[in-house]
Amino acid sequence: MSAINPGSDPVEGATEGEAAANIVVFTAAVAERSAGPVPEPVRVPKADADGRYGWRFGDVLVLMPGLRWSRSGTMRGRRRRV
Repeated sequence: MSAINPGSDPVEGATEGEAAANIVVFTAAVAERSAGPVPEPVRVPKADADGRYGWRFGDVLVLMPGLRWSRSGTMRGRRRRV
């Protein structure tokens, strides 16, 4: 299974470092809401595409945008498709 928004635009200016920071935030958010143990994310470089960086999170492949979290969701008051 892959987790990404279908039809998302390429992420310009993305970096692997920002994606790594984002996966830490993502993992913490999942842990907060989970009743059980949370898997440790594992980097999957061959899944990288269009400014998203692959991480295996249990049975799910997460393609994490490589932008600072605050820049990922909105830009100039408009919702971005990241």
